[in-house]
This record gives sequence, C-alpha cells and structure tokens, in this order.
Amino acid sequence: MTLTADILGTLSGTRPESRRPRPLALACACIGLMFPLPLLSQATAPGRASGAVRDEAGAPVAGVEVLLVPAARPGNAAQVRTAAVRTSQDGRFSADDLQDGTYSVCMYVPRSDYLNSCLWNPNNAKVTVEGGRPVDIPPVTLRKGHRTQVRLTDPAGYLRRVEPARESGAHVLIGVFTPARQFVPATLVSVSPTEKIYEVVLPFATALAITAASDYYQLANTTGEALNKGHNASAPVTVARGAPQTIVDLRITGLHTR
Repeated sequence: MTLTADILGTLSGTRPESRRPRPLALACACIGLMFPLPLLSQATAPGRASGAVRDEAGAPVAGVEVLLVPAARPGNAAQVRTAAVRTSQDGRFSADDLQDGTYSVCMYVPRSDYLNSCLWNPNNAKVTVEGGRPVDIPPVTLRKGHRTQVRLTDPAGYLRRVEPARESGAHVLIGVFTPARQFVPATLVSVSPTEKIYEVVLPFATALAITAASDYYQLANTTGEALNKGHNASAPVTVARGAPQTIVDLRITGLHTR
C-alpha cells in the first residue's frame, strides 16, 4: 500500500481493501503446483503404421489403395479419421498422423482383378495405435478374383425409347451381394444400341447370385422368367479357379406401367 492511497483513504473515510489472499487465487496456485502448465497442455503425438502388400505368390503389389478404418468407439468414433495411402513400387505403405485407436486395414486396386478386401474380407487385419508409437503391420495378402461379365440385352430397343418425364428413373442396378450382405455394384464397361456390358470381380468357389433391379424396365433372368415390378432378376453364379470368361445374360422385356 502506498502513501498516496493512505491519504486518499483517510480523506474519503474509507480504507483501501487489504491485500489478503483470496480463496480462488489460493486454489489456482495449488493446482498450478500440482499440475504444471506444460503437463496440462501436452497432447499425444500422432502415430504411424507401416506395412506391405503381397499377392498370393508373395510378390509386392504396387498402386494398392490402403484404408485404415477406425473401429467404432462410443463417443469417439466421429473424432478418429480414416487414413488413406497408396503402396509404392516395393508394395510398402506408411500412414502418418494417426490418432490413438484401433484400425481395420483394408485395400483395393481400382480397375483390376484383385478383390476389394473392404467388401469381401470380413477378417481384415487390425492395428492399434497408442501413444504416438510407430506400429509395423505384418504383410497383408491381396487375393485375385474372377472378372465376370453381365450382358444386359435389349432386343426390342427399350433403352432407346426413354420417356423424358421418366428419364431419371430409367436405369438398371446390377451387382452382387457378398456373403456378409454388402452390395457390390457392377461397373458399366460398354454400351451398344442393343446391349450393355457390366463387369464385377468375384471370388473363386463362392456361391453367389448376380442381381439386377429396375423400377422402369421389366427384366428377365437367364431362363426367360419375367419379374414383377419391385423384384430382382437374379442369376446364380459360382466361379471355379481357372475358369474361362464367365458371362451372365439378363434381358429387358418391357416397361413397367405407371
């Protein structure tokens, strides 16, 4: 307290507030002693996961899209991001800036005969990142499948007679369900006036069914059986290893009424 403050206090009939320690200040001081500021602000360093992708013969596979998908954790799933990297020429990959958590490692090669393990493999490798420590993932095997074609024929030319008012719904959805009931869409690869060709890569020695659905076109399966609106046309298919090109035939036989 200064001399000026004493004089002003005397003239005004009041005394300046004494400088006694306040309870809140004491509490903050105690917390500061118990938990120094650098410790409170310290964050966990990001982690890194590295590995390699091999084919069934053990050779490295380059250009593989590798996804590290976080496992769902209550209250934290939205905070942990999926990491996406690509393998180099030696088949290796490294994902940096990973948050702590457990990740499922799945992979695919666009426009190839390799199976998308994110869809076809329910037992993908798991990796746990913790405390920013680097993690080595054991080599992962990427398996090949069979490129199967679906030929959608349109002998009456219904594909060319699309009504403008219904054009948005004039399509056919073609694909296959995995054993885990995930839908894998087939890719349209060619179009002619009377047919469309789709392709989908299927695993060997697995009983599946090519499925086609449309609310616009009437479809028939390989036996010529017509399907009602809202139903799927399906064709069973099982591909043996070493089998020649497999073609599944479906037909458009008419249009659904309004």
